[in-house]
Amino acid sequence: MPVNEYWEWTRNELEVLSRANLIRKPALVDEFEPGDFAYIEDSLATVFMEFLKRKEYRLTPNEDVLTPTKGRYCVVLQRLSLDKYIVCCCATYGGARGFQDLSDPVARHFGVPLNENTIWPGLAPLRTRPPWKSANGAFVLAIPAIRDGLTTSNLRERVRLGFQDLHRLKNIIKDRSQESSEQTIRLFTTRVSQRYPPQSETTRGRKLLEATWSKDRA
Repeated sequence: MPVNEYWEWTRNELEVLSRANLIRKPALVDEFEPGDFAYIEDSLATVFMEFLKRKEYRLTPNEDVLTPTKGRYCVVLQRLSLDKYIVCCCATYGGARGFQDLSDPVARHFGVPLNENTIWPGLAPLRTRPPWKSANGAFVLAIPAIRDGLTTSNLRERVRLGFQDLHRLKNIIKDRSQESSEQTIRLFTTRVSQRYPPQSETTRGRKLLEATWSKDRA
């Protein structure tokens, strides 16, 4: 089977960032295949900052920090070794029910609806087997990250994306990553600069994270 150049590049880039910036838990015995949902301690802000580094976006020392992690679901895209995977984190964005409830450009650009309760004009939700159950909306953040320390989720059944939806998610990741250099990053930085005029570097870093991830509740 021929090597997919995009995913090989992504794997190499993520591997470098994983070694340089992240300290993770020891390897566990749980094993996952592409499409499986697992549970992990992670931070959406850290995932996005890694993405900005891959795009060679310059971060100040106060922005380039590891943010507190919390337990969340993730979907496995690829298995790299015994306990190392490429994953996408899941989010609820503070109980948002759809695109109209998302105010920040990162969530609007990289968010992918996960279940039928999530309203997203022009984009069908990803389908799981069995169906994902959530009282509110659910999203997948379409930014891949290399992680270890995944554990089996507390879901009663093994939940996974079907082959077609896993393939569709990978295509969405590729498309939005290519579009984001000019569109999302410019919108992101413009929104922050308009909302928060020039301040000290410490305040700028804190406000930048707060502006983007204020709805990161789960």
